[in-house]
Amino acid sequence: MKNKFLFFLVGIFSLLVFSGCYSRMPLANKEETLMTKQFNPPPAGKSGLYLYRDIGLGVAVYRTLFIDDEIIAVLRPKQYKYIILNPGIHKISTTSEFGHNHLKIDFKEGKNYFVKQYMKIGVFLAGSNIVEVKSDKAMKALKDNKFIMVK
Repeated sequence: MKNKFLFFLVGIFSLLVFSGCYSRMPLANKEETLMTKQFNPPPAGKSGLYLYRDIGLGVAVYRTLFIDDEIIAVLRPKQYKYIILNPGIHKISTTSEFGHNHLKIDFKEGKNYFVKQYMKIGVFLAGSNIVEVKSDKAMKALKDNKFIMVK
């Protein structure tokens, strides 16, 4: 019985350690990163979305982000992704310990939106959640030189 439990713990530990290995997103170049940190309005007829993750709990944990049930990114701490969307209601989701957490936003034309992903303590594994952030607070955080844009 003791060996089965030890085998189970080793398996869980391995899963946690190696599950983040696949999630390395390609990084944008410096020019693209600097350009998006100017926070210009999106192109005519479109909306902009900044998905970002700051430093906090669970720095070794990576959870997938979705828009309208399509995979968009797996962010590491101090990374962000800028996406151009059509105006209208979109569902932003993140995987968590027992499923997905969702946020619905009604995107307006010509406006940028900011959504922060954060990790939280779970029962068995770390979970994640998302929250819409006011533009001034999000822009201040993203202007930090340590934030890197992913493609």
